[in-house]
Amino acid sequence: GADLYLEFGFRRVLVQRYNRGDAELTLEAYDMGDADGALGIYLMKCGVETPVAGLPARNTGEPAQLTIVKGRWFLHVNSFGPGADLLPEMVGLAGRALAAIPDERPGAHFDRLPAEGRVPGSVRLIRGPFALQSIVTLGEGDILLLGGRLTAVAADYPAEGGPPWTLIVAPYPDEASSAAVLAHLRAHLDSYLEVVREDGSGFVFKDFKGRFGEARRTGPVLEIRLNLARPPDR
Repeated sequence: GADLYLEFGFRRVLVQRYNRGDAELTLEAYDMGDADGALGIYLMKCGVETPVAGLPARNTGEPAQLTIVKGRWFLHVNSFGPGADLLPEMVGLAGRALAAIPDERPGAHFDRLPAEGRVPGSVRLIRGPFALQSIVTLGEGDILLLGGRLTAVAADYPAEGGPPWTLIVAPYPDEASSAAVLAHLRAHLDSYLEVVREDGSGFVFKDFKGRFGEARRTGPVLEIRLNLARPPDR
């Protein structure tokens, strides 16, 4: 899984082990370079969030592991041992580590997504092909040309009588950049996706399951809709 960490800006990891008899705790602290990178890897790793009380940062956990994000740092606290319930000690250890971490804030990426109807727990940040491939395969390599520097955001939305559909929003520095990305996506679109309609601002495609998608540019922003039951009306 190192490629995903590198894509989100990984710089270094600090690991410390603590023992008491047969029980062991480990603290892993990943410096992800900035708050966006730390939040991105957290959202990929946290699963269904079940926050643990007593931690002053966004987290999810259970007796074997705490997963935490604060500022540019992504943390794991792991518990090992024969049936040892060390959750209070894990919370205390994490709290001491968190106290030393500055509270840097990620960008307002989620503001680009409609809040109404957003499926809880579905939001993801994307900085390159590995995060994108967890959602969809649009083509080989860094098909959206994010380069590990630009940050796209994705979330699911409910669809009447069927599975949710997905919205990806990718902002670029200017209109020329978004136009170049749209052209690159069209030229290198995965072969299992069939383009069924296109115009100057985007195109509609169909996948092997008969579901539809759309890639469309508005100014410097590229929006991609996936898993639609029918082609968008344009």
